[in-house]
Parts: sequence; structure tokens; C-alpha cells
Amino acid sequence: LAAALCRIRDLALRDPHAPLAPSDTQRLFRLEARLDPDRIVLTLVHPGRGVVLWIGHETLAEADGVAWPHRAAAAIRGAVEDARLAEARRASRRSADADTLVTRARPAALSLERGTVAVALDLLNDALHRDPAHPVAHALAGWSHAQSAMHNFVKDPDAERERAHEHARRAVAIAPDDPEVLTHAAAAMSLTRRHDEAERLAMRAVALDPAMAEAQRRLGWIRLYQGDAATALPIFQRTLRLWPEGRNASLSLVGIGTARLALAEFGRAARAYNRALEIRPTLTWVNRLLAGAAMQAGAHTVARRSVAELRRAFPDITVSQVGRSMVLDPATQARLLDGLGRAGLPR
Repeated sequence: LAAALCRIRDLALRDPHAPLAPSDTQRLFRLEARLDPDRIVLTLVHPGRGVVLWIGHETLAEADGVAWPHRAAAAIRGAVEDARLAEARRASRRSADADTLVTRARPAALSLERGTVAVALDLLNDALHRDPAHPVAHALAGWSHAQSAMHNFVKDPDAERERAHEHARRAVAIAPDDPEVLTHAAAAMSLTRRHDEAERLAMRAVALDPAMAEAQRRLGWIRLYQGDAATALPIFQRTLRLWPEGRNASLSLVGIGTARLALAEFGRAARAYNRALEIRPTLTWVNRLLAGAAMQAGAHTVARRSVAELRRAFPDITVSQVGRSMVLDPATQARLLDGLGRAGLPR
């Protein structure tokens, strides 16, 4: 477990018996563990505040090729990130440093929701004003601009992609060995149709941190954009099994649905999209995928209802706008746009 934790760039271990400086009490966490016959029980404590932040457990067995220390390390990192986010939100924005602003922006940037992505960009621009060479701020800004182009959050997706590429390029130049930076830069590159470069960055991120769900899922999306749905599908299925809760589940399901769409399994694609929306109804842009898949599967009522939901969130959206924003392979994109048009989305 110690070795797995040390592979996470922003975590470090220290001697628990070493004396603490006054400043350490607020930024350090104590990890406690109890070993049972078939599992390890972990507790994360904030020693400065004297509170338990998280309790979790992992079975001592390999799951889908991932050993328990890597699964445990990913869970610990998530708990630490939640604690840091809570601290960052308590800080005054006016006096916050770049790291604090990036911490506050991260969940908004990863939300894939129109309003929160705008909030993320506001915070990230503020962070880059304080530190123009902050690699994670550049990487998250690139990802935010790229998804704004992809999900019809803006009217000029081409200009948004150029902004995304510039931020991603700068992030990688500043921190070429940071798996979080590489992951978000790969996401931005993939949505700007630079698939080979995106693949190289994502594979490096996975090699540096195998427990990073976002990196593995990004590799799946890149395979999809390259037209290799058969390889992408098991990647999304694996991330869903390993990280079945919260945001990770919905995004893995969207990936599974899109792989099924590319494989012309329209009914199964529609069911995956529907499950993703049940988990996170605020991902309204998923309705463009659900509507296209449902129409191709013959579920015309579902498709038309999804188009209505889509138009409530994006009143001016058209089939041609979706076509400009998407980066799927030509055959899959043609099926999607045909289904959307037949489901009632204006051309």
C-alpha cells in the first residue's frame, strides 16, 4: 500500500513518530489500517482537527487486473481530495492562492455540466492570473474549453478547440510527468481531433498512475474516436466495475453506450445512456446520444422525449451543430445524426 501511495504524485508518506511543525497540523492526514483475514480496513484522520474524514475497506484480492493496493490508493486519494476541497471552499477567494483556486475548480471542470464548467473556467482564469505557469490550471482549462466545444456549450466550437489546444500544450510543456496534467491534456487533445498525440499522453498517464480512473476512461474515448469501439468497450466496462459510484459510474456508462452505438447495438446503447441519466439527470447533453440511439433502435417515443429534454436545455441546438461539435468516427456520427434528425431535432 505504501508503494502504491508513493506512485500518486501529490501524496507523500512521512514518519508518524516525527514531530509536527505547527503548519503541518492543517495539511497532513493520518492513515490508520486494520488487517482482517480477507480485507484491509482504512481510516483517514485529520489530526489537526481531530476528526475522522473517511473509512473504507478493500478485499485482499485482485479485481479486473488491479491489485488491492492500487484500488485502496485510489480511494484514499479521493478522500484526501474531498478533504482538500472542503478546506479550499472555506478559504476567501480574494486571498486564495492558485493551488486553492484550482482545487475549487477541479470538480466543476470534471462535472461536464454547462453551468459548472463556466464556474470552473472563471476560477481557473483567476488561478492563472496568480500563477501563469500552473500546469494543472492549464490542463483543466484546456479540458473545460474542449468539452464546451464537444457538448454544445458554446456557439463557436472551432474557436473553443483552439483555446483548448493552447492550454493543453502549455500544461504538458510545464509538467510532462504529472499524470493528472497528462490525462486532462489528453482529453483536450482528443476533442480537438489530435488523436495520436492524445493516445500518447493518456498511455503515459496510465503507466504513471494505473489507479487513475479518469486516465483509463480517457484512453477508452480515444479508442472510440479512432474507430476502435471493440477495444474501447472493455475499458469502460472495467472502469465501471472498479469505480461504480458517483460521477465515475455515469461517465463510464456514457462510454459504454457510445461504444455500443459504434458497434450498431442501438438498444443496448440506449439503455446505457438511460442509466447514466438516472444517476446524473443534470448531464442533459447525453440526451443527444440517447435520442439518436433510441431512434435507431426503433424506440421512437423515447427518442422524441429525449430530443424534447435536449431542446429544453439547449433551445437553439440543431443536427448540424451536433455534427460540428462531435468527434466520433464518421460511420458512428452518421448514425447518430440520422437518428437525431428522424427524432425531430431541427436540421
